[in-house]
Amino acid sequence: MRIHIGELIRQRLEETGISKAEFARQLNCSPQNIYSVFARKSIDTQLLMQISLVLGEDFFVHYNNALQQADGKAFRESVAEEALRKLESEIRELNAENAALKKENSYLAEINQLLKTRSPKSHKHDIGDL
Repeated sequence: MRIHIGELIRQRLEETGISKAEFARQLNCSPQNIYSVFARKSIDTQLLMQISLVLGEDFFVHYNNALQQADGKAFRESVAEEALRKLESEIRELNAENAALKKENSYLAEINQLLKTRSPKSHKHDIGDL
């Protein structure tokens, strides 16, 4: 989540109805500097504290929310990665079991064939019939 803090400050200033000149006076800067604040994507924390007090809004909360979202995303990604590792492990185990069963099936087919060729009429039992 990208934060354009200057834009958020500009929007809040408009909501409050405080003039740019009055805002500049309360921040002890020139009105021209206010326009540079609006253009900023990042800002000094001390200045942001002053702006928060003047405009009656905690602008730090925007950064806190972004941080929590990033932490939440990292957590979800780590949970997904762990689940993926478990699934990959299960797939490897199932593939090994499948290979063993195929080999066993092949042996049983060979045994069945041998039984049929040794005494075709006297023993009509297939291994599968046992």
